Amino acid sequence: MRRFAVALSLSSVLLACAPSGPPVDPFGTPLVQAGGTPALPGAELPANAPQRVIPEQQSRFSILGDTSVLRERRVVEFADRYREYVAIDEGFLRYDRLNAGIFDPRETNFTVLRRLISGTEIKESGLRYDDTDVKTVQRANLGHVSYVLASSATARCFVFATLVGGNQEFSGSRCLPPGHVNMANLEFAMLDLIGRVRLDGGIISRSKPPRG
Repeated sequence: MRRFAVALSLSSVLLACAPSGPPVDPFGTPLVQAGGTPALPGAELPANAPQRVIPEQQSRFSILGDTSVLRERRVVEFADRYREYVAIDEGFLRYDRLNAGIFDPRETNFTVLRRLISGTEIKESGLRYDDTDVKTVQRANLGHVSYVLASSATARCFVFATLVGGNQEFSGSRCLPPGHVNMANLEFAMLDLIGRVRLDGGIISRSKPPRG
């Protein structure tokens, strides 16, 4: 849960001054508004961004099969997008869906990965981004998913990202301490989890009974 705690502490750590105009999520993929106006770059996350913990039945995406690795779902609603974080063991999943418009066409899975690895969310891993480390696979309902499987002195990490339909982004990471994981097993487990994700608006999630 340590990495996810970093991701969910945004409202407490990103309180630096922001440029004038509507706030823009600093970790979100740049977008073009419905009218064609690019979003403001580099603004900080507003301190009062609404956050709430939700049950699986209120999620806007679904995961088939075993979900025991999931720990908590939390929604952060921005002016331009719906965002859902899911805490997993030593990591997180993140789903963004724009309320209007599309992501900047110059954005790719590679740029999202670079931002994730270079940003605050997994900064404790000590990873360095390199295009040559990126692998890409095809997964149902997610299209081309790009990921990095990399090691540092402090962590063994799987980081992934995919842009879907022009207005959705699904990404996340899992980082484990050195000596506590086999890299091949980490890769297999995360690719299996990603392969069971469905960006279905939560239809399957709503059909599941509440956890006891």
